[in-house]
Amino acid sequence: MFLKLQEIINSKRFLLLMICGFLLPFFVLSFWNHPSTDDFNIGILDKSLSFSQIQSFYYFHWSGRYTYGALATWAASGGFLYHHYWIFAALFLLLTFFSFLFTMGQVTKYLLQNKCSIVEMTIVAALLLVLELHVIPEIKTQFYWFTSALTYQAPLIFLVLMCGFLIRLFCDKKGTAFNFSIVLILDCLANGFNEMTSFVILVIATILLIMHLYFNASRKLIPLLLYGCNLIFFCVMMFSPGMWHRESGYPARSFLVNTVVGVANFIAVNWTFLKDPLWWFMCIMVALWSVQHQGLYKSKAVQWLQRLSFSKLIALYLLTGLMIFIPIFIGAHGSLPLRAQNVPCFLLALSVLLLVHFKFSSGAYQPFTMQQGNYIQRYRWVLFSVLIFTTTVTAELVQSIISGYFYQGVMQEREARLFNADKRTTIYIDEFDLALKKKMKETFPKKVPVTLDRMIKQKPVLLFVEDYLDQDSIIKYVYGVDNLIINRDSMPKNKQ
Repeated sequence: MFLKLQEIINSKRFLLLMICGFLLPFFVLSFWNHPSTDDFNIGILDKSLSFSQIQSFYYFHWSGRYTYGALATWAASGGFLYHHYWIFAALFLLLTFFSFLFTMGQVTKYLLQNKCSIVEMTIVAALLLVLELHVIPEIKTQFYWFTSALTYQAPLIFLVLMCGFLIRLFCDKKGTAFNFSIVLILDCLANGFNEMTSFVILVIATILLIMHLYFNASRKLIPLLLYGCNLIFFCVMMFSPGMWHRESGYPARSFLVNTVVGVANFIAVNWTFLKDPLWWFMCIMVALWSVQHQGLYKSKAVQWLQRLSFSKLIALYLLTGLMIFIPIFIGAHGSLPLRAQNVPCFLLALSVLLLVHFKFSSGAYQPFTMQQGNYIQRYRWVLFSVLIFTTTVTAELVQSIISGYFYQGVMQEREARLFNADKRTTIYIDEFDLALKKKMKETFPKKVPVTLDRMIKQKPVLLFVEDYLDQDSIIKYVYGVDNLIINRDSMPKNKQ
């Protein structure tokens, strides 16, 4: 009986079940998600400007983020974003998972000699999504606030897909033109979401180009063409009039202060994943797997990395990270919100895992036998199953599910009244706190349990909750309501 139970819980299927159990609440929260103030900016523009006029405004007068502007306009067209806001967080989660799965498929096929099964690739892709949710500084802005998610999570999805097609381009002699075209399209789109992502892509592209030209005497045309096009996309983004107009609104700080802030934030971002048990266990499993599968890479650049000592690899990692963070903080005048640090944090966590894999697959380490320190490998699936829940995010999920249920009830009633109201009459809407008290009283007619009362009154920490009732332009141009009275004490009698 015990052995049968042990076999069940220490299996790939059980791990997949646990991953689904961890991710399911995130999808539930997506259905309870509602727009916040900044999400309505594009909807207001959509009421008065054409698609091309909005793109012109974004590029020449606001942020220069051409891909973001186009996709946000498309989403807000006809009010689709505000009627179906719940779709987008789930969509970002699903697209992130499938981008990981696609790229893992290319890595397995072209680089790992098909060492991973479909089930194992699915597990790895799902674990990467779980890892992102573990290590990024701010989940709510990365997935549940559309404006921020489109700005920062969408380019990560494009970047992961681009990695997959780059592998196909350089490892598969068939379909070169197709893969080259897709890489260019993805590169162009990824550069147009925000200036930080554009700069990160340029730094990575520069490092890869230098390594390719130094270690490879052949096939230089395609890398040079790709880099040249990436440089053009970078300039289109970074030298857009809108970006510089937006930049002028930030207060100037000294070069030294910005540098110090950049170094401090680089250290803080590293700590966000270094303190996570799941990330450390993934490091251990990557090392063990790599030791068992040595000699996979024929690339001279990879072999050069494998020959570096641990101290030199750490120095290379620190140097590359600071090359990214310091210029970003100088350009941002020392001010970068947490949502903008989510993607760099996750990429740094992945880059360390990649360096661990390269180092331990070098052939310099003796493979483990079944008797040598194999307990971790033997119980790896159950350990993964436990560690995905060892995070403060688990507690935040519980609070957000309980509080989110009531938040959903309040916001659903409010939006139904606003969308279905007779625009010629005065509309009365309860402010959020008052509406929440009424909803709690309906659910608990006698008394709310103390613990639940505290959790419910705190707004869902994983949802981006920002009330917009006081914004007259939103109420008028998006919902079409001319006369709105916000009821802060009690609902007036005989009013609708």
